Amino acid sequence: MRKHLLTVLPAALLLAVMLLTAAAVSAETSGDYEYILEDGRATVTGYTGTDSVLTVPSSLGGCPVTAVGESAFAGCYDLVSVTLSEGITDIGDSAFFNCTALTSVTLPESLVRVNADAFCGCTALEAITLPKNVAALTGNPFSGCASLTAITVASGNSALEVRNGLLYNRAGNELACWPQGLAAGVCTVPDGTAAIGTGAFFLCEDVTAVVLPDSVTAVGDDAFRYCLGMTSVRLPAGITALGRSAFEGCGNLTEITLPQGITAIEPWLLRDCDSLTAVTVPEGVRSIGMDAFEGCDSLARVILPRGLTEVGIFAFYGCDSLTDVYFRGSREQWNAVNVDDLNDPLTEAALHLPAPRAADADLPEDLAVIESQAFRDLAAGTLVRLPASLAEIADDAFPSAEGENSVAFIAPPGSYAEAWGLAHGYTVWFDAP
Repeated sequence: MRKHLLTVLPAALLLAVMLLTAAAVSAETSGDYEYILEDGRATVTGYTGTDSVLTVPSSLGGCPVTAVGESAFAGCYDLVSVTLSEGITDIGDSAFFNCTALTSVTLPESLVRVNADAFCGCTALEAITLPKNVAALTGNPFSGCASLTAITVASGNSALEVRNGLLYNRAGNELACWPQGLAAGVCTVPDGTAAIGTGAFFLCEDVTAVVLPDSVTAVGDDAFRYCLGMTSVRLPAGITALGRSAFEGCGNLTEITLPQGITAIEPWLLRDCDSLTAVTVPEGVRSIGMDAFEGCDSLARVILPRGLTEVGIFAFYGCDSLTDVYFRGSREQWNAVNVDDLNDPLTEAALHLPAPRAADADLPEDLAVIESQAFRDLAAGTLVRLPASLAEIADDAFPSAEGENSVAFIAPPGSYAEAWGLAHGYTVWFDAP
């Protein structure tokens, strides 16, 4: 009996907590508004009306409205002008998502927090003023606001400021939003910027290139996500953190040099970068997160660090052009890497390993052609380093690969020299860049 009571009592306590929670939070409707009441405060959770000009009320159900909840007005396509009443302190994620006709927003002095993507997809919005009490942005509230050219921060705001039309934190070292209406062509981030904030360039489709100053040390989640027109980005060597989905969906990005200071490839970092053909993962990286390169269907070559220990699920899923994997460590180290499921393009690609010893002969770095019989008399077992400059090698330039203890080569990944050596049956080690 005692054991039975000990089992029943926790279940009864859990039910009591659930009932108390249900009593504390209740879903209500008033006219066209849906809202919840919690601790004597109302949060707008939905709007079913079609008004083009709207003032969100200061109270609902006899309680003050203090927040506009997540996606509360999402898809209100008729909404042209909205005013939030005094007392509202919080605007939730995607609160006005895809309000495509919205041109005027009046925010109350009481507003403290504007969450990520609050006005995402408000393509007609050209200008907005953030009140002096706004102290927290969880990300870029204005992603996808294609017409936005003017962000103003009210006098007295101690957390945010605008510099050259760009929204920064007050210290001026984190870029919170590059307004999409100003984001076109090559965007050069000002010197002194230390961080690119979450979603700062999210959905800036007209950006073709981004140049980051050497002062930048961190790039936040979603920072350049779906910058569809971006073909190149200059990342400073001092960057130590690249956030999740930082370059996801940059379909025209053809190349990227990942900074040496990062220690992990975050999930979704370069997912669906359809034009990316090659990538070098820095030596300090220990793990590659889930979906990191998923859908990079032009990715043909990847160079991986010797210290790699883990490749997450789906990391290389859909990389159907991946033919060559260059691993800087030994075969034993490669066999010890934990590669999660659904990474067949990675595990089925040709594996290249670095040379086991120094070359016996280094050919000149500017050599373009090796003619017939040029090195036909090399001693068996000679290891020759071939330069990236080579564009032509005669079929009989070296001793036959069929001989005992034939010569072998070191060649740069993806080079003509590497392809020639492999095609002629030689052992070719890779020359790590």
